[in-house]
Amino acid sequence: MEIEAYEDSGSARTILSVECLKKYFESRSGVLSRQVRLVRAVDGVNLRVFEGETLGLVGESGSGKSTLGRVVIRLDAPTEGRVLFDGRDVHRLQKEELRSFRRDVQIVFQDPYASLNPRKSAESIIGEPLTVQQICDRRERRERVVRLMEVVGLTPDQMRRYPHEFSGGQRQRIGIARAIATNPKLIIADEPVSALDVSVQAQILNLLKDLQRDYNLTYIFISHDLRVVENMSDRIAVMYLGKVVEVAQSSALCGEPLHPYTRALFSALPVMKPGERKERIILEGDVPSPSNPPAGCPFHPRCRERMKVCETQAPALTRTVEGRFVACHLIGDEAAGKGLGRKEERGALI
Repeated sequence: MEIEAYEDSGSARTILSVECLKKYFESRSGVLSRQVRLVRAVDGVNLRVFEGETLGLVGESGSGKSTLGRVVIRLDAPTEGRVLFDGRDVHRLQKEELRSFRRDVQIVFQDPYASLNPRKSAESIIGEPLTVQQICDRRERRERVVRLMEVVGLTPDQMRRYPHEFSGGQRQRIGIARAIATNPKLIIADEPVSALDVSVQAQILNLLKDLQRDYNLTYIFISHDLRVVENMSDRIAVMYLGKVVEVAQSSALCGEPLHPYTRALFSALPVMKPGERKERIILEGDVPSPSNPPAGCPFHPRCRERMKVCETQAPALTRTVEGRFVACHLIGDEAAGKGLGRKEERGALI
Protein backbone atom coordinates (compact mmCIF):
# COMPACT_ATOMS: atom_id res chain seq x y z
CA MET A 1 0.00 0.00 0.00
CA GLU A 2 1.38 3.40 -0.94
CA ILE A 3 1.88 5.68 2.03
CA GLU A 4 1.03 9.36 1.75
CA ALA A 5 1.99 11.95 4.33
CA TYR A 6 -0.82 13.62 6.21
CA GLU A 7 -0.31 16.59 8.54
CA ASP A 8 -3.23 17.35 10.85
CA SER A 9 -1.49 19.01 13.74
CA GLY A 10 -0.55 22.47 12.49
CA SER A 11 3.20 23.01 12.78
CA ALA A 12 3.76 20.10 15.17
CA ARG A 13 6.70 17.90 14.26
CA THR A 14 6.21 14.19 13.60
CA ILE A 15 8.16 12.36 16.29
CA LEU A 16 7.06 8.78 15.49
CA SER A 17 5.81 7.08 12.34
CA VAL A 18 4.47 3.52 12.17
CA GLU A 19 4.36 2.25 8.59
CA CYS A 20 2.52 -0.91 7.47
CA LEU A 21 3.46 -2.57 10.76
CA LYS A 22 2.74 -6.26 11.26
CA LYS A 23 3.55 -8.49 14.19
CA TYR A 24 2.71 -12.19 13.92
CA PHE A 25 3.40 -14.78 16.61
CA GLU A 26 3.94 -18.45 15.84
CA SER A 27 1.70 -20.90 17.66
CA ARG A 28 3.30 -24.33 18.06
CA SER A 29 2.14 -27.60 19.54
CA GLY A 30 2.99 -31.29 19.62
CA VAL A 31 6.15 -33.18 20.51
CA LEU A 32 8.09 -31.70 17.57
CA SER A 33 6.77 -28.19 18.24
CA ARG A 34 5.55 -27.82 14.71
CA GLN A 35 4.02 -24.51 13.71
CA VAL A 36 0.26 -24.79 13.77
CA ARG A 37 -0.77 -21.24 12.90
CA LEU A 38 0.20 -17.58 12.97
CA VAL A 39 -1.42 -15.21 15.45
CA ARG A 40 -1.85 -11.82 13.73
CA ALA A 41 -1.52 -9.57 16.76
CA VAL A 42 -0.82 -6.41 14.71
CA ASP A 43 -1.85 -6.57 11.08
CA GLY A 44 -0.86 -3.62 8.90
CA VAL A 45 -0.99 -0.53 11.14
CA ASN A 46 -0.14 2.99 9.94
CA LEU A 47 0.09 5.76 12.53
CA ARG A 48 1.79 9.09 13.08
CA VAL A 49 2.47 10.67 16.48
CA PHE A 50 3.12 14.40 16.76
CA GLU A 51 5.49 15.99 19.24
CA GLY A 52 3.80 17.07 22.47
CA GLU A 53 0.50 15.28 21.85
CA THR A 54 -1.17 12.33 23.54
CA LEU A 55 -2.33 9.65 21.13
CA GLY A 56 -4.81 7.29 22.78
CA LEU A 57 -5.08 3.63 21.70
CA VAL A 58 -8.34 1.90 22.60
CA GLY A 59 -9.96 -1.42 21.80
CA GLU A 60 -11.06 -4.70 23.30
CA SER A 61 -8.61 -7.03 25.03
CA GLY A 62 -6.64 -8.83 22.33
CA SER A 63 -6.99 -6.05 19.77
CA GLY A 64 -3.20 -5.58 19.58
CA LYS A 65 -2.78 -2.34 21.56
CA SER A 66 -0.04 -3.52 23.92
CA THR A 67 1.74 -5.50 21.20
CA LEU A 68 1.89 -2.37 19.08
CA GLY A 69 3.42 -0.48 22.00
CA ARG A 70 6.00 -3.21 22.61
CA VAL A 71 7.06 -3.19 18.95
CA VAL A 72 7.34 0.61 18.96
CA ILE A 73 9.68 0.53 21.97
CA ARG A 74 11.62 -2.42 20.50
CA LEU A 75 10.69 -4.99 23.12
CA ASP A 76 9.37 -7.10 20.21
CA ALA A 77 10.62 -7.21 16.62
CA PRO A 78 8.16 -6.53 13.78
CA THR A 79 7.27 -9.20 11.24
CA GLU A 80 6.91 -6.54 8.55
CA GLY A 81 6.88 -2.76 8.33
CA ARG A 82 8.88 0.00 10.00
CA VAL A 83 8.86 2.16 13.10
CA LEU A 84 10.57 5.52 12.57
CA PHE A 85 11.56 7.65 15.54
CA ASP A 86 12.95 11.06 14.62
CA GLY A 87 13.31 9.71 11.09
CA ARG A 88 15.40 6.66 12.10
CA ASP A 89 14.29 3.04 11.75
CA VAL A 90 14.04 1.88 15.36
CA HIS A 91 14.75 -1.77 14.59
CA ARG A 92 17.93 -1.01 12.64
CA LEU A 93 19.62 1.09 15.32
CA GLN A 94 22.98 -0.08 16.64
CA LYS A 95 25.30 0.87 19.50
CA GLU A 96 25.22 4.61 20.28
CA GLU A 97 22.07 5.24 18.21
CA LEU A 98 20.31 2.47 20.11
CA ARG A 99 21.53 3.88 23.43
CA SER A 100 20.15 7.29 22.42
CA PHE A 101 16.81 5.72 21.47
CA ARG A 102 16.59 3.94 24.84
CA ARG A 103 17.14 7.30 26.52
CA ASP A 104 14.52 9.10 24.41
CA VAL A 105 11.72 6.49 24.55
CA GLN A 106 10.47 4.96 27.80
CA ILE A 107 7.50 2.90 28.94
CA VAL A 108 5.22 2.80 31.98
CA PHE A 109 3.91 -0.73 32.42
CA GLN A 110 0.42 -1.80 33.37
CA ASP A 111 1.18 -3.75 36.53
CA PRO A 112 3.14 -1.78 39.16
CA TYR A 113 3.55 -5.00 41.18
CA ALA A 114 5.31 -6.95 38.40
CA SER A 115 7.28 -4.14 36.74
CA LEU A 116 9.54 -3.38 39.73
CA ASN A 117 12.40 -5.59 40.89
CA PRO A 118 11.43 -6.73 44.42
CA ARG A 119 15.10 -7.05 45.40
CA LYS A 120 15.97 -3.42 44.69
CA SER A 121 15.16 -0.29 46.66
CA ALA A 122 13.27 2.64 45.20
CA GLU A 123 16.56 4.53 44.92
CA SER A 124 18.15 1.75 42.88
CA ILE A 125 15.11 1.31 40.63
CA ILE A 126 14.80 5.01 39.77
CA GLY A 127 18.55 5.53 39.49
CA GLU A 128 19.30 2.50 37.32
CA PRO A 129 18.53 4.27 33.98
CA LEU A 130 20.92 7.05 34.99
CA THR A 131 23.66 4.48 35.58
CA VAL A 132 22.99 2.52 32.39
CA GLN A 133 22.94 5.68 30.29
CA GLN A 134 25.97 7.10 32.13
CA ILE A 135 24.17 10.37 32.67
CA CYS A 136 25.73 11.33 35.98
CA ASP A 137 28.08 10.10 38.71
CA ARG A 138 27.00 8.46 41.97
CA ARG A 139 26.63 11.68 43.98
CA GLU A 140 24.67 13.46 41.26
CA ARG A 141 22.55 10.36 40.73
CA ARG A 142 21.40 10.38 44.36
CA GLU A 143 20.48 14.07 44.14
CA ARG A 144 18.59 13.46 40.92
CA VAL A 145 16.69 10.51 42.40
CA VAL A 146 15.61 12.74 45.30
CA ARG A 147 14.28 15.34 42.84
CA LEU A 148 12.50 12.70 40.78
CA MET A 149 10.79 11.23 43.83
CA GLU A 150 9.59 14.67 44.86
CA VAL A 151 8.31 15.36 41.34
CA VAL A 152 6.12 12.23 41.35
CA GLY A 153 4.80 12.81 44.87
CA LEU A 154 7.10 10.63 46.95
CA THR A 155 9.45 11.68 49.76
CA PRO A 156 13.23 11.21 50.00
CA ASP A 157 12.89 9.21 53.22
CA GLN A 158 11.22 6.46 51.14
CA MET A 159 14.32 5.94 48.99
CA ARG A 160 15.57 2.88 50.85
CA ARG A 161 12.22 1.12 50.93
CA TYR A 162 11.54 -1.91 48.75
CA PRO A 163 8.53 -2.33 46.41
CA HIS A 164 6.57 -4.48 48.86
CA GLU A 165 6.60 -1.58 51.31
CA PHE A 166 4.69 0.71 48.93
CA SER A 167 1.03 0.82 47.94
CA GLY A 168 -0.03 0.19 44.33
CA GLY A 169 -0.27 3.88 43.51
CA GLN A 170 3.14 4.56 45.05
CA ARG A 171 4.68 1.75 43.04
CA GLN A 172 3.30 3.24 39.86
CA ARG A 173 4.79 6.59 40.87
CA ILE A 174 8.16 4.84 41.16
CA GLY A 175 7.64 3.41 37.66
CA ILE A 176 6.83 6.87 36.32
CA ALA A 177 9.89 8.37 38.05
CA ARG A 178 12.04 5.69 36.45
CA ALA A 179 10.50 6.47 33.04
CA ILE A 180 11.24 10.21 33.20
CA ALA A 181 14.72 9.82 34.73
CA THR A 182 16.48 10.10 31.35
CA ASN A 183 14.41 13.10 30.16
CA PRO A 184 12.69 11.12 27.38
CA LYS A 185 10.81 12.59 24.44
CA LEU A 186 8.19 9.84 24.17
CA ILE A 187 6.56 7.69 26.85
CA ILE A 188 4.34 4.71 26.13
CA ALA A 189 1.82 4.38 28.94
CA ASP A 190 0.46 0.83 28.72
CA GLU A 191 -2.76 0.91 30.75
CA PRO A 192 -0.96 2.68 33.62
CA VAL A 193 -4.01 2.93 35.90
CA SER A 194 -6.00 -0.23 35.14
CA ALA A 195 -4.44 -2.15 38.07
CA LEU A 196 -5.02 0.67 40.58
CA ASP A 197 -7.91 1.53 42.86
CA VAL A 198 -10.36 4.03 41.39
CA SER A 199 -9.48 6.49 44.16
CA VAL A 200 -5.83 6.46 43.02
CA GLN A 201 -6.39 6.51 39.26
CA ALA A 202 -7.22 10.22 39.07
CA GLN A 203 -4.06 11.10 41.00
CA ILE A 204 -1.85 9.17 38.57
CA LEU A 205 -3.62 10.62 35.53
CA ASN A 206 -3.21 14.16 36.85
CA LEU A 207 0.46 13.42 37.53
CA LEU A 208 0.96 12.28 33.93
CA LYS A 209 -0.68 15.45 32.65
CA ASP A 210 1.48 17.64 34.87
CA LEU A 211 4.64 15.86 33.72
CA GLN A 212 3.65 16.26 30.08
CA ARG A 213 3.25 20.01 30.59
CA ASP A 214 6.46 20.44 32.60
CA TYR A 215 8.72 18.15 30.55
CA ASN A 216 7.16 18.58 27.07
CA LEU A 217 6.46 14.84 26.86
CA THR A 218 4.70 12.98 24.08
CA TYR A 219 2.47 10.05 25.12
CA ILE A 220 1.06 6.98 23.48
CA PHE A 221 -1.66 6.20 26.01
CA ILE A 222 -2.99 2.63 25.80
CA SER A 223 -6.20 1.77 27.62
CA HIS A 224 -9.54 0.02 27.32
CA ASP A 225 -11.22 2.67 29.49
CA LEU A 226 -12.89 5.07 27.06
CA ARG A 227 -13.53 7.79 29.64
CA VAL A 228 -9.87 7.81 30.68
CA VAL A 229 -8.67 7.95 27.07
CA GLU A 230 -11.15 10.74 26.26
CA ASN A 231 -9.83 12.76 29.19
CA MET A 232 -6.14 12.18 28.42
CA SER A 233 -5.88 12.20 24.62
CA ASP A 234 -5.60 14.77 21.87
CA ARG A 235 -6.28 12.13 19.22
CA ILE A 236 -7.64 8.60 19.57
CA ALA A 237 -6.96 5.52 17.44
CA VAL A 238 -9.40 2.60 17.74
CA MET A 239 -8.03 -0.91 17.17
CA TYR A 240 -9.92 -4.08 16.35
CA LEU A 241 -8.32 -7.47 15.66
CA GLY A 242 -4.88 -6.01 15.02
CA LYS A 243 -6.03 -3.20 12.74
CA VAL A 244 -6.74 0.50 13.24
CA VAL A 245 -10.38 1.10 12.26
CA GLU A 246 -10.79 4.79 13.15
CA VAL A 247 -8.61 7.77 14.07
CA ALA A 248 -9.84 11.26 14.95
CA GLN A 249 -9.45 14.14 17.33
CA SER A 250 -10.66 13.11 20.79
CA SER A 251 -13.62 15.50 20.89
CA ALA A 252 -14.79 14.49 17.40
CA LEU A 253 -14.45 10.75 17.92
CA CYS A 254 -16.12 10.75 21.35
CA GLY A 255 -18.85 13.14 20.21
CA GLU A 256 -19.71 11.36 16.96
CA PRO A 257 -17.96 8.02 16.34
CA LEU A 258 -18.26 6.87 12.73
CA HIS A 259 -17.10 3.26 12.54
CA PRO A 260 -19.79 0.74 13.64
CA TYR A 261 -17.35 -0.82 16.12
CA THR A 262 -16.49 2.56 17.66
CA ARG A 263 -20.19 3.41 17.95
CA ALA A 264 -20.77 0.10 19.74
CA LEU A 265 -17.92 0.82 22.18
CA PHE A 266 -19.27 4.23 23.13
CA SER A 267 -22.85 2.98 23.36
CA ALA A 268 -21.70 0.75 26.25
CA LEU A 269 -20.68 3.74 28.37
CA PRO A 270 -23.12 4.58 31.19
CA VAL A 271 -25.31 7.65 30.79
CA MET A 272 -23.93 10.51 32.86
CA LYS A 273 -26.85 12.96 32.76
CA PRO A 274 -30.17 12.23 34.52
CA GLY A 275 -32.95 11.57 32.02
CA GLU A 276 -30.56 11.17 29.08
CA ARG A 277 -31.23 8.20 26.82
CA LYS A 278 -29.13 6.59 24.13
CA GLU A 279 -29.25 3.49 21.99
CA ARG A 280 -27.33 0.51 23.32
CA ILE A 281 -25.67 -1.46 20.50
CA ILE A 282 -25.32 -5.15 21.36
CA LEU A 283 -22.69 -6.84 19.20
CA GLU A 284 -23.39 -10.32 17.89
CA GLY A 285 -21.05 -13.23 18.52
CA ASP A 286 -17.51 -13.17 19.85
CA VAL A 287 -14.31 -11.51 18.72
CA PRO A 288 -12.78 -13.67 15.94
CA SER A 289 -9.47 -15.35 16.64
CA PRO A 290 -6.40 -13.38 15.45
CA SER A 291 -5.01 -16.71 14.23
CA ASN A 292 -7.98 -17.12 11.88
CA PRO A 293 -9.34 -13.64 11.05
CA PRO A 294 -12.39 -13.45 8.81
CA ALA A 295 -12.09 -12.54 5.14
CA GLY A 296 -12.95 -9.02 4.12
CA CYS A 297 -13.63 -6.54 6.90
CA PRO A 298 -12.50 -8.05 10.22
CA PHE A 299 -15.57 -6.60 11.96
CA HIS A 300 -18.22 -7.77 9.49
CA PRO A 301 -19.27 -10.99 11.36
CA ARG A 302 -20.46 -8.81 14.29
CA CYS A 303 -21.63 -5.73 12.37
CA ARG A 304 -25.36 -5.19 12.04
CA GLU A 305 -24.77 -2.80 9.10
CA ARG A 306 -22.62 -5.18 7.05
CA MET A 307 -23.00 -5.32 3.29
CA LYS A 308 -22.05 -7.98 0.76
CA VAL A 309 -18.79 -6.22 -0.05
CA CYS A 310 -17.77 -6.39 3.61
CA GLU A 311 -17.52 -10.19 3.41
CA THR A 312 -14.92 -10.18 0.64
CA GLN A 313 -13.06 -6.86 0.62
CA ALA A 314 -11.14 -5.35 3.53
CA PRO A 315 -11.76 -1.59 3.70
CA ALA A 316 -8.71 0.68 3.62
CA LEU A 317 -8.19 3.25 6.33
CA THR A 318 -9.50 6.28 4.48
CA ARG A 319 -9.46 10.00 5.16
CA THR A 320 -12.87 11.67 5.07
CA VAL A 321 -13.63 15.28 4.19
CA GLU A 322 -13.95 15.94 7.91
CA GLY A 323 -10.24 15.17 8.33
CA ARG A 324 -10.63 11.89 10.17
CA PHE A 325 -9.75 8.33 9.19
CA VAL A 326 -12.18 5.41 9.05
CA ALA A 327 -11.87 1.85 7.71
CA CYS A 328 -15.44 1.11 6.67
CA HIS A 329 -17.22 0.56 3.34
CA LEU A 330 -20.15 2.58 4.68
CA ILE A 331 -18.02 5.71 4.73
CA GLY A 332 -18.47 6.68 1.08
CA ASP A 333 -20.55 8.71 -1.29
CA GLU A 334 -23.31 6.13 -1.16
CA ALA A 335 -23.54 6.62 2.64
CA ALA A 336 -23.62 10.42 2.64
CA GLY A 337 -27.32 10.30 3.44
CA LYS A 338 -26.46 8.59 6.73
CA GLY A 339 -24.29 11.50 7.82
CA LEU A 340 -21.15 9.39 7.79
CA GLY A 341 -19.15 11.65 5.47
CA ARG A 342 -17.45 10.62 2.23
CA LYS A 343 -14.07 9.28 1.26
CA GLU A 344 -11.35 11.71 0.29
CA GLU A 345 -8.08 9.79 0.01
CA ARG A 346 -6.83 6.25 0.63
CA GLY A 347 -3.65 4.76 2.02
CA ALA A 348 -2.62 7.75 4.15
CA LEU A 349 -0.19 7.77 7.02
CA ILE A 350 -2.32 9.14 9.84
